[in-house]
Amino acid sequence: MIVSTLNKWSATARDVVGTKDTLVILPYTFQNKENREFVKNYSYTNLEYYICDKDNNDAADNGAAQKFALKKKPGDTYNYVTLNDVANDYADNGGIKLTADKSKFTLGANKLFLGNSLENGSWEEMALYAKDNNSLILVQPSEDPEYHLVNGDVKAWGDTIKLYRDENANQALYEKRDVKSVVENDTLSFLNIDNVYDPQFKLNPAIFVDTAYVNREDNTCWQYLLAVNIDNSVNTYCPDDMEHNDPEWIKEHGVCPHAIKTPIVRGCFLVNLIDTANIYGATHLHANPYVNKNEAGESRAKPSFVPGIHIKDTLFLFTNDDTVKVDLSTPDFNVAKFAFRYEEAAEGTFKIQTKWKDYNPEQAVKDDSKVEFNNEGYLKWINGTVVVENGYNMGDLFRIEENFEGAPTANEKALEVSTVSVVATNGGVIIKGAEGKNVVITNVLGQTIANTVIASSEVTISAPAGVVVVAVEGEGAVKAIVK
Repeated sequence: MIVSTLNKWSATARDVVGTKDTLVILPYTFQNKENREFVKNYSYTNLEYYICDKDNNDAADNGAAQKFALKKKPGDTYNYVTLNDVANDYADNGGIKLTADKSKFTLGANKLFLGNSLENGSWEEMALYAKDNNSLILVQPSEDPEYHLVNGDVKAWGDTIKLYRDENANQALYEKRDVKSVVENDTLSFLNIDNVYDPQFKLNPAIFVDTAYVNREDNTCWQYLLAVNIDNSVNTYCPDDMEHNDPEWIKEHGVCPHAIKTPIVRGCFLVNLIDTANIYGATHLHANPYVNKNEAGESRAKPSFVPGIHIKDTLFLFTNDDTVKVDLSTPDFNVAKFAFRYEEAAEGTFKIQTKWKDYNPEQAVKDDSKVEFNNEGYLKWINGTVVVENGYNMGDLFRIEENFEGAPTANEKALEVSTVSVVATNGGVIIKGAEGKNVVITNVLGQTIANTVIASSEVTISAPAGVVVVAVEGEGAVKAIVK
C-alpha cells in the first residue's frame, strides 16, 4: 500500500489540514536472473547509482532491495518510481524507535533514468516530476514460463519420468531403502541420488509424477506428487469404507454401490518428513534418521517415500498408527507437493521446489504453529543424501526425461546389490568381483577391445584412452573413461 497525504484548506482551523489516503498497489523489485542478486541504490563519494547487491540474493530476505512502482505515462510507457517503507513509531522505555512496516509504502521523491557515458549507461535517480525522455521505459511480458509443465499438457494426469542432475545426466533421483534407518522395526525409504551405470547400486530411476495442482484456473505454478510402486487401475472411490477401494476387495466383491467415479492413485509418495523429524527429534537428539546436516551444520529434513492414496484433492498418507490427510486444493506448497521451477527455460534446467520448514523439535512440541516455514524449499544433494534446503539459491539444478520407459517400482523390488565394480585407470580398466564371469569391452563405435572370462577377483584389462563400454555377464554394462 502507498500512503499519501492530501492537503486542503480548512476554514474552521484556518490552516492547511492533511488527511491520509491509501492506494493499494503491488510493489516490485528487480533481481538479476544470473546470480539472484537484488538491485538497490548505491551511494559512493558524490556518486549515486544502482547496483546488484552481492550480499542480498535471497527472495526470503530482500529487504535491502529497492522497491518500486510503475507509473503510467503516455504511449504505453512507464516511469520507474521509487517507494519508501513506512516507519511506525512506538515507545520503548521512554524513547522512540522506528520500525518498517513492509506492507505499507510512501511514494518516493525520485524516479529512475538512464544516464549516458562513453562506455556504459548507468541507472540513476532524478526528481519525480522532472522532464526527461530517458526516464520513460517500456514494459513487455516475457513468454518464458517460470515452471515446467510435464509433457506440456495440463489435462494429462500422470506420467513416468526420470529426474537427474544437470551436472551429470547419469546421476538420477531414485527411491533407496536405508538399512541403517530403522524406526519401530520399519526400514525407512528415502530419496537419493546415485549413478545409474554404477553396478553396485542397480538403482531404478523411474518415478511416477501425479498431478496435485495443475489444471486450475490461471495457474502457472504446476505442482505434482512424486511416487513409486503405483497402482492406478482403480477409477472408483468409496468414501464410506477405505477397504472398499482395495483392488483385491473389488475383485472379490465388485465395485461398491456407494463408490463415485474418479481416478485413484495408490503408491508410495514422496514426502518432506520435517514434521516427523521434529516429533522424533524431541526425544532422540543425537540419532534422528529423518534429518541430515548441511555444510553449515544445520539439520535439514530428508524426503521419504510414504504409502498413500491420492483421491481428488486429498492425499491420504498411511503411517504405522494413523492416516494423515494432505490437502491439495490450494496453490500453497505442502510436504507432498513438488514443482519444477526453471533456472533457464530454454535450457530445460530447473530446481525442485516444495515446502520448507525449520527443524526445531523444542518449539514444535510447544507450539508447532510457531515453527518457521515458507514456500521456498528446494532439493539439494548433500553429504550423500537429498535434503530440503531453505531458499532458491541453495537448491541443485536438475533436468527431466519424460515418457521414461522404466517402471516406477521401489528400489527394494529391483535386483540385489551387485558386488562387481568397474574402475577406469591409466591405459585400462580395473574389474573387481567378477571372477568366472565373461567380460566384453567395446569402444563408442561398437568395436570389441576385449572379450574374456575373468579368472581372479581383481584384474586389469588394457584399453585405449577414451570412452569404453564394459559389459559384465549378468551385471549389465557400464561406461568408463580411460586416461
